[in-house]
Amino acid sequence: MLLCCLFQFAEEHQGTFDGACPFYCSHSGYNDELLWGASWLYIATKDPLYLQYVNEESTSAVVNEFSWDLKYAGAQVLLSQLYWEGQKELHMFQQQADGYICAVHPDSPYRQPFMTPGGLIHFRDGANSQYVTSTAFLFSVYSDLLARHNVQVICGEKTLTHTDLMCFAKQEMNYLLGHNPAHRSIMVGFGHNPPLHAHHRGASIPVTAKTEDVTCGMSFALWFNTDAPNPNELTGAILGGPDRADVFIDSRMNSSYTEPCTYINSLAIGVLAKLAHKAKHHEL
Repeated sequence: MLLCCLFQFAEEHQGTFDGACPFYCSHSGYNDELLWGASWLYIATKDPLYLQYVNEESTSAVVNEFSWDLKYAGAQVLLSQLYWEGQKELHMFQQQADGYICAVHPDSPYRQPFMTPGGLIHFRDGANSQYVTSTAFLFSVYSDLLARHNVQVICGEKTLTHTDLMCFAKQEMNYLLGHNPAHRSIMVGFGHNPPLHAHHRGASIPVTAKTEDVTCGMSFALWFNTDAPNPNELTGAILGGPDRADVFIDSRMNSSYTEPCTYINSLAIGVLAKLAHKAKHHEL
């Protein structure tokens, strides 16, 4: 099977770098990336070879998480759109997308992830907000598809509508923006009592004289490893977030709570734009 360029290289040289991985290690393997890549390449090029790979060679599974490391659910939602547009051979992926929704939505009898007392989905300590924004984003996308094609998700005896999915996405984003037991925003520079100590060395270093020689060790000793608020505000950054008990500690040294990550904010943008649009048109 001849595929193009980087995808062909990835398919022919499958392997893992886990043995030499100091951090950001992949625990899900690479089959989800191959499915993800083939799905997007088919949508972009309409080359039937990519669709053939999806149908005949890819690996897929029902999961309860969508993240930088585990992309199955994203690919399944993507392929569900094609299924509802007429490509019925993709039915398995649409069923798996439904399975993801049933495994995550708090009203589903099959829900798996932990929900904090305040209503935040919690997968693991260490920038848990990434799972909040990724869940909210994917739920908002699937909600649109359900509405467009007039379908629902059946989770045993519980039926979930597109409104149910969007309401859950809204609940999770509202939590991050301040509707939580601590009554504080997790987004820097926004809302009530936002964090002041993002785990970010550049944000912690004040303006210095042009002639001042700032070393790496000096930046930690004088500024990063202190309790002083960051002099440079990372406006809009959503930080790591609270723990399983809804506790958020605004400490620069505790990255689990205060680390800003591109994979938190990048997924927040889409769902926040959707929520802003719906609020403007009084749709939610």
